[in-house]
Amino acid sequence: MAIKIPKRTPEEIRVAMIRHGLVPQMIEKAPEHAVEVAYGEKIVDFGNNLTDVDMKNEPTHVNWPAEKDSLYTLMLIGPDVPTYEHPDDKECQHWIVANIRGNDIKTGYHLSEYVGLIPFYEYGPHRLFFLVFKQALKDVPLKFEEDEYRPKRIIGYMRGFFEFKPFAAKYRLGEPIAANFFLVQINPYPFNLTNFPVDSDGLSSRFKPYVNLTN
Repeated sequence: MAIKIPKRTPEEIRVAMIRHGLVPQMIEKAPEHAVEVAYGEKIVDFGNNLTDVDMKNEPTHVNWPAEKDSLYTLMLIGPDVPTYEHPDDKECQHWIVANIRGNDIKTGYHLSEYVGLIPFYEYGPHRLFFLVFKQALKDVPLKFEEDEYRPKRIIGYMRGFFEFKPFAAKYRLGEPIAANFFLVQINPYPFNLTNFPVDSDGLSSRFKPYVNLTN
């Protein structure tokens, strides 16, 4: 059965990203387009809740409005390391794929191979943030430094202390052209990430004021 992914308007995208502290804190302006993301039957939809099990493996569906002859960079960033209140370890790079032709991820270079949640996330709500950038040159793939590569086996602090803005500036990526995000609630035991307690409405108290666009 085909998965139904809601189409979000630019205004819905803007409102969700402001309410969840991503605009202007993380990016100055919300992009007009959504990154469509699904993990099997679970979709990502601007602040809905997933679990660590849902996001353990790479998404089964990722799509965004793209020009077939252009190159793109996709990122999945965790900005709340170790917590939303104290992101002292900056951002976690869960997934970075560059030099994607159009929106065919199979054509891209996996600079940071995909990983799910990592133990240094502490108790509480966490935002996981997909960003897509259109690369400046259509026919010239980006070349990266050897120490920027993160294989799947790297799940420690080499994933943390990342900042996507300097990275984007270094490689002339500009502003993101599409985005999406979801929430994960981590229980009090950081090395037992299988069940995530949430309130009856499916949101942690931290995000109570926010409007979940899926409701």
